[in-house]
Amino acid sequence: MSKQEECIKCKTAGFPNQLIGFKKSTRINPINGKPFWDLINPDNSEHEHKQNGTYLKHLKMVN
Repeated sequence: MSKQEECIKCKTAGFPNQLIGFKKSTRINPINGKPFWDLINPDNSEHEHKQNGTYLKHLKMVN
């Protein structure tokens, strides 16, 4: 993994400087036939987006 970028979703949730890389997955998108890309932390673990409590305030419940 050579290129690292800042995770935009984590940054907007209030967690800046979360570096991620991209790794080509073995899973294939059935719609276009292209591979999916996995988000990877600098230590090669899978990246999970960080969230804060305000994220849930913006969701609207629809029945």
